[in-house]
Amino acid sequence: MKRLCLLILSLVGTLTSHALDPMRYEQISHTISQGYFDQGIKAIQKEIKKDKTEAAWYWMLDDVYRLNNRYTDRLNILDKALKVKKLTQRDETLLRKAHALFDAGRYDDAETTLRQLRQTKQVRNALAKCAFAKNAVQNPIEVELSRLSDSINSEFDNIWPAISADEQFFSTTVVVGKKGLVQNTMNIQEDIYVSTRKDGKWQQAQPLKAPINSRENEGAQSLSADGRYLFFVACNRADSKGSCDIYYVMREGDSWTDPIHPGEPLNTKFWESTPCFAVTGKEIFFASNRDGGIGGQDIWSCPVRMGEDGRLQFGRARNLGDSINTIFDEISPFLHSDVQTLYFSSNGWPGMGQHDIFVSQRDSTSWSKAKNLGYPINTHRDEIGFSINAHGDKAYLSTDRSEEDEGHRLIYEVTLPDSDRPSEMRVLQGTITDINSHQGLQAIIEVFDSADGKPIFTTVSDKQTGQYTAIFPKGKTTGLHVNKSGYLLHSEKRLDTPEDQPHDIALKPISKGSSVVLENIYFAVDSYEIDFEASKTDLKKILDLLQLNPQLRIEIGGHTDTDGSEAYNQQLSLNRSNSLKSYLTEQGIDAERITTVGYGSTRPIADNATDEGRARNRRIEIMVR
Repeated sequence: MKRLCLLILSLVGTLTSHALDPMRYEQISHTISQGYFDQGIKAIQKEIKKDKTEAAWYWMLDDVYRLNNRYTDRLNILDKALKVKKLTQRDETLLRKAHALFDAGRYDDAETTLRQLRQTKQVRNALAKCAFAKNAVQNPIEVELSRLSDSINSEFDNIWPAISADEQFFSTTVVVGKKGLVQNTMNIQEDIYVSTRKDGKWQQAQPLKAPINSRENEGAQSLSADGRYLFFVACNRADSKGSCDIYYVMREGDSWTDPIHPGEPLNTKFWESTPCFAVTGKEIFFASNRDGGIGGQDIWSCPVRMGEDGRLQFGRARNLGDSINTIFDEISPFLHSDVQTLYFSSNGWPGMGQHDIFVSQRDSTSWSKAKNLGYPINTHRDEIGFSINAHGDKAYLSTDRSEEDEGHRLIYEVTLPDSDRPSEMRVLQGTITDINSHQGLQAIIEVFDSADGKPIFTTVSDKQTGQYTAIFPKGKTTGLHVNKSGYLLHSEKRLDTPEDQPHDIALKPISKGSSVVLENIYFAVDSYEIDFEASKTDLKKILDLLQLNPQLRIEIGGHTDTDGSEAYNQQLSLNRSNSLKSYLTEQGIDAERITTVGYGSTRPIADNATDEGRARNRRIEIMVR
């Protein structure tokens, strides 16, 4: 397990600082690394009896107790050490006691202990943490926390909660065999469990089958917002770059594809974990201890390109910088569907104990300084794996705060107050089909901001059923594109289908006579000059269609409403068609492949008696010749 590895590293660091028997120290460290804590504790206690003045043995025992949240035992062993008159490194041991008091949530006692020490930068930082924690407890935020049912929480440790946008699918990592104090780490492993909702209730979570779960560790999973992708971390696989790498699978019907290993640059020879795929389909966030970071484990991101078959290509990783990362550890990033709000866990920023949950907001170029979410979301215990549903009203986290079940990591649901909620999202579902055969199609669905053309959400529909789920902000005017090879582009100007109704789309194969309206081509009133900024999404898509299908010949038909004379409307519609043709030929499309027609108001598709109808009739339509 990762935390055991970190413990071993800290013990080795202690060894290099003190004149101990290297062979004996290594033997005990190995015993502890295998999870034989009781045996290791007895061995350390034996060494303390041999030499009560050597602080390093007390420190080693403190580390073992810290790993298992045995706060009383930590304080007892450090107090015992401080009573030894000739103890080596007394100040460092007193500092450890202050840390133990802090980790136990005894902030006043920790502060008193710290004031007995020389006021170094390290001590001043620890005092600042005490002040922050005390203030947080005295000023709690208004949230409701409740433990999820045993359908989600197993008898073992439960970490990394994730919920789909439609809230019908919930996944966790279960540390199978881990109950309280671990006796042997060879008898435990991490597996991914999933639960589905039926009649409003979560069903008993079940482990995913091979080849996702194996005899090795799999976990730190996260769902794409629409549930189409499941990212997870697997260790010691034959195709791994490092000890633990990021993999993903895609949902097809009622099953998952085989795991896909993305390779470099997402994975390296170092440790990568806790992936989070952005709803835009354009980036992924994750934690790694790779070279070039700020601390031990940092949060990074990679650009992503989605293929029509759903497979992903990852670009060069970028560190998120010192507004997020510290010289210590940051893990479990979660980017909300609003693509502006990033949550993560850290033990480096001012907090209340071990890992606390923080939030940062993104503007066009940078991230805001990390902000602690406060008490009681955070406590003196360990809080990790924070995630929020698409509607922004409920969050989920893993914590070992349970008083009646000491040390047991459980999944909690957090009901957020209005003031702390991210932007609420809309969830739209439907099916992509062939207009003739009515068979489901796998196609790329992209929702974009109508104001600037920037992508808001990208996914692929199900390969078997054609079903899709789209997520985008409420209150924002959005357009839609659907693309598939061999089919005409599908373009929509405005997504206003109610959430409780399906938004089904039938694609037209590229064949003679088939046509499609380009709903996102805009002109000024009574003008044939294209508004290139507002129209750039459809302009790019129609250009891509012609470039990818070099034999395709089209007619561009211009249409108007009935305002104005028939002759005026015919000429205006022809000029608009010619403007689009000019743009396409300027981009390298052969003019012989394009004809233009101005239909004026002769082919309405809606009632010209209403504003909405007239707006629909003012259009550019593409037809295959």
